[in-house]
Amino acid sequence: MSLISDSDSESELVRTVKAIEALELKKSHLLKEASEVDLELRHAISKHGRLLNNQNAHIYKLPNEILSHIFMICQQAPGPKAMHVPFEVLVSHVSSMFREIATGTPLLWTAIVVKVRPKQLLARKVLEWKLARVRVYLDRSGSCLFTTSFDIVGPFQVDQILNLISVHAARWARLSICIKNPPAATLEIWQSLHSIYAPALEHVSIWLSKLSMGGTSPQPCRRHTTWHTTHFQGRSAFAQVSTSPSALCWTASPTFSTSPYTEFHIINRPPDSTPILLPHLRALRVCGDLEDETCHAHRIFRTLSAPVLESLVLKDLDAFEEQVFPTVHTLTLHGCPFSAGEMFRMLRAFPALTTFRLDESLPDVLDLLGMPDGASGQPPWPHLKTLAVTSMEKADVELLCDMISHRQTLGTPLARVFLDRCSRVVLRRQDRLEWLQKTPGLQAFACISLSQPERIIIFVLLLTTTIPHRSRFHPDILLSTTAPSVSPVCNMANRVVKLSVLNDVVCPNCAVAQHELFAAINHCKDDLKLPLEFQIEFLPFRLINTTLLPQDYEPKVEKIPFFNNIFGEENFTKFQETIAKWAVEKGVPISFRGVVSQSTRAHRLSRKAFRMGGAQMQLPYLNAIFRVHLQEGKDIADLDVLSDVAAEVGIMTKAEAIVFLKSNELEDEVNNMCDEARAKGITGVPLVVIDGKWAVSGGQSSDVFVQIFKKLAGVHVANVSPSFSRLVPPVGGTPLVV
Repeated sequence: MSLISDSDSESELVRTVKAIEALELKKSHLLKEASEVDLELRHAISKHGRLLNNQNAHIYKLPNEILSHIFMICQQAPGPKAMHVPFEVLVSHVSSMFREIATGTPLLWTAIVVKVRPKQLLARKVLEWKLARVRVYLDRSGSCLFTTSFDIVGPFQVDQILNLISVHAARWARLSICIKNPPAATLEIWQSLHSIYAPALEHVSIWLSKLSMGGTSPQPCRRHTTWHTTHFQGRSAFAQVSTSPSALCWTASPTFSTSPYTEFHIINRPPDSTPILLPHLRALRVCGDLEDETCHAHRIFRTLSAPVLESLVLKDLDAFEEQVFPTVHTLTLHGCPFSAGEMFRMLRAFPALTTFRLDESLPDVLDLLGMPDGASGQPPWPHLKTLAVTSMEKADVELLCDMISHRQTLGTPLARVFLDRCSRVVLRRQDRLEWLQKTPGLQAFACISLSQPERIIIFVLLLTTTIPHRSRFHPDILLSTTAPSVSPVCNMANRVVKLSVLNDVVCPNCAVAQHELFAAINHCKDDLKLPLEFQIEFLPFRLINTTLLPQDYEPKVEKIPFFNNIFGEENFTKFQETIAKWAVEKGVPISFRGVVSQSTRAHRLSRKAFRMGGAQMQLPYLNAIFRVHLQEGKDIADLDVLSDVAAEVGIMTKAEAIVFLKSNELEDEVNNMCDEARAKGITGVPLVVIDGKWAVSGGQSSDVFVQIFKKLAGVHVANVSPSFSRLVPPVGGTPLVV
């Protein structure tokens, strides 16, 4: 009996152990299930709270498109200096909704910045972190163009990141590389970039320098369309490639050779090397260093061949070699104390010069410009029409006035004189400003001061382009007092606002929009003191199709019958009443007298003015053409009318203008620009494109533009009422849509 009891007892123990284990297992399953339920409950509560917050919070009631637009505006606004995390990253961590919107806005992720400091180099996975971040930006930017900036101090290998972004080279817009103490950076960069294809690339900036003891890191270069190659001296990796510029840097992006819209900065090129042929080069800037006796920046002219060069800027040069620039129309001197011999060589070098800008460093040239040549009896630069003077001193006042008088006597008068504030004050104190303003045939304007470029021994080769919606770089743009202060050479603390204005000179609404736009810019600059600089380019558009209105049709038709037939008499009468009301309020008379003509020739002259002198020549031309057509009722297709305007503004002489208008120069460019605008869906003008992102259509009031500019400057404003939409185009903001 005892044996059976012991056996039963052992069996019972085994059963109880198994039962306990089963219960413990069941308990663990139940606890796990309870934990999962608890997690689901907390998730549901969190989701409910988020939905409740979204329902109650006013900001979450805004459409996602509006929030996305707000994010982009906030991203562009200047933030606190202590903030090291990019705005797009911060906003994506505010809430799940913000994260969804931010990650779904590709334009927020188009600025890739790789910044490395010596302390970060101690971390083992710094390269992996940077690569991961670049991959995120590349993925989230979608198909948008993007910019990449490297700001590195120390021996950080950039080749892997360059190889990563090179896969997306078709989307490159800007590439900036600033590396200090790069032991092998030159070779790495060359190997990564030498064979890529970047059709949209506009900016390449490469700064390589040695790490100086106790020095500070150089800041990334300024944001303008440039290629910098510094410290590539002797037989470096770049210098060994070839003496041919196409082998040196053109292979990095074919657009450098096919699309002339790039600057290149190079130093210490051997003087006996093969000349660089730049067939599309239109503007050149040479910067020297007067404190460095070993710097001979002027010798760079020996190595260049620029058959269509139109604009030349010289800074901090003390020598000028014997050379002729037959195509240069614009010359700017800044800090160039030439000797008498150098000045005479300079005067012989520019036979076709029409615009001359100088500062106080070379006053004696004013005396020479009024002296007739013994052989021809004409003064130097007989085609000179525009003179801009900055920082004039008291002793130079009579030199300027005598030169102006002598040139008038010799039959080669100036048409315009631009003076900065300092020069106007000096003239006023000498009682000569009023004399200057009353000089017959001479227009005296106020102008902005020339900015002081950085003291670096480089030269800039600027190749301009005529691609729509891309503003050309024009050094030291000067504008009259009736136009806004616009300059591409601006205070780096100010935001640059690029304005591309599509207009047609036959359109009264375009004249209205131009007047209101300038009023807004002047108000923002002079009264509100907004930290903005403006770059303006006017682009052509033909409201009236050439099939409906050929270039030279006969007999000419009066405007009112023509537009009555197109729009209907009732609609056009209402339009006339609206324009007349605005004209009375603004004191700007607008008439519908005269004949209607195609505007192609007028647009060609506008493009010619912009090519020769940028906005400071294009704006006076547009003012004049609007006056003769919309106030005086003259025919803007008539060769005499257009040539008179060209001579009045100083684009060229009347005879030269007639030759130009009878040719087909720039006609293809105007036609292509008009066709491209139509292809994008634009059917009406005026249309103001801001920074290539937003478009304002129609003849809006100056208040509308002021509100927009306040937003761009980061100033709180009321709601903006007009169409202020992303990307081009909104269409047809004017009754004149044909």
